[in-house]
Amino acid sequence: MPSTHLPSLLFHRGNRWQGMLRGSTNILAQHFLQAGYPVTWLGRPYHAGHVLFQKNNSHGYRFGSRVERSSDGALEILPFTLAPIIKSARLGARVWAQSARLGYQTICPSLPRLMAEASQPSPRIIWSTGGDADGLLRTFPDAKRIVQCVDVYEAYAGPAQNLLEQHDYRDADAIVAIGEALARYLVRERQVPRDKITVIGQGADLELFATLKPEPPEVANCLRPRLIWVGLLEKADATLMEAALAALPNGEGSLVLLGPEAEWARRLATHDQRVHVIGPRSASVVAACLQHADVGLMLYDRKRDPRQYEGQNPLKLYEMAAAGLPIISTSHEEYRYGTNPALIADTTEEVAAAMHNALGLRDKLACASREFAGANGWSARFVQARALVHALLEDHAPARLTARAV
Repeated sequence: MPSTHLPSLLFHRGNRWQGMLRGSTNILAQHFLQAGYPVTWLGRPYHAGHVLFQKNNSHGYRFGSRVERSSDGALEILPFTLAPIIKSARLGARVWAQSARLGYQTICPSLPRLMAEASQPSPRIIWSTGGDADGLLRTFPDAKRIVQCVDVYEAYAGPAQNLLEQHDYRDADAIVAIGEALARYLVRERQVPRDKITVIGQGADLELFATLKPEPPEVANCLRPRLIWVGLLEKADATLMEAALAALPNGEGSLVLLGPEAEWARRLATHDQRVHVIGPRSASVVAACLQHADVGLMLYDRKRDPRQYEGQNPLKLYEMAAAGLPIISTSHEEYRYGTNPALIADTTEEVAAAMHNALGLRDKLACASREFAGANGWSARFVQARALVHALLEDHAPARLTARAV
């Protein structure tokens, strides 16, 4: 049960509390909850258009916010807003930023009312991945605000979101970056003071991988050696993935693809029976699939906007390492700032060579992966996060730089 003596935290990110996609924000929030902190999870706001145009009630949208108490004790709020957030490059950055503030301020019923009705204490800390201007802080003016940056957002949303992002960082009491490369990007491109940034990287769920799970039926018929990818398949480099498959000895083995599908994957599976497109699965099933694989693949499409790889610190690196897999990865800027167990391969020739090493030196590489995971568990990340929260509440962290305004 949450303790009444510990500060209440409101976490905000666009995904569900216990959905298929669980990122660092979910995981840290879960650790706070397990340590006795009252935790509220706020999802992405939706509006009347979502309610009216959803197909067969597929998303469960309705007029009015939904509140659910999870079995683990977290309070999840799926917020309905009266004012749509207008994410439009054509209308420009100021409309985006102002509509974001208004969208969060017109959540209906209001967040304080929803939390009071659920007997949830008002947050003393707001931990979000941004995007709300200062709408949440205006709703809870006595709270401290942490903005967690998990990506180079402009690489996906375009420059129209930049003003909103800059205001998020300016109005925050502290900023968390998921890697050193992203922290340096924020200093260089967003002019964030370095002493306002705390790097809390990705981590490995050591408890999830502590014991060997039964082989999941999803992969039971996949031949060994098994290559495995986890994540959005549209981000993968199809040519490099095919090169890895081609490097399997004697045309044996299989390629297991876990995550939302992409056309290249469906096409490859049609022409090669060794390819198995599984689709998204829960964290526990993904962990079991990784434990029963032989090589982890993180081969990203480098032809995409290169800024996408400047800010990434892929969670799957830590998951594959915790499973004891040899890992083959394309380059990431984050790799420059610390050790990691991956074999780096950016061309088809390098992938073929890495495959030879991954299979031939599997035991040695597996040991290096487990050692890396052991040094980067989520428990250590939580210690950092908790220290930051209490430093803010004790006023041991930088104050907001300016008055809040858009």
